[in-house]
Amino acid sequence: TLKEGDKILITEACNHSRIAEDIGTVQIPNYISEKYKGVIVEHSFGREFDKDLENYKLIIHCGGCMVDNQKMLARIRDLESVGVPVTNYGIFLSYIQGKDVLRRVLEPFNL
Repeated sequence: TLKEGDKILITEACNHSRIAEDIGTVQIPNYISEKYKGVIVEHSFGREFDKDLENYKLIIHCGGCMVDNQKMLARIRDLESVGVPVTNYGIFLSYIQGKDVLRRVLEPFNL
């Protein structure tokens, strides 16, 4: 349901060095701009997660490998409390590739 003017936050839990074809800063924003014209993409990097979360239509989060489970669950609870949907890089990339790809990715989880 994304439309022009909606904002998406792409967030990573670490501050790694980004490369030319970085997933969070290049690949995902490119897919978004191709499929959803006029959607605004913003980024958040590192341990802090203090954006005004309710201003976003969707949050796309990294896998969270650099934070512990408690920290990641706290981020998810923060998003649930303001009603903003969240997904991770892998699920988003599967979705954007098509329903068949997403179905195969979710199959092991009986979803």
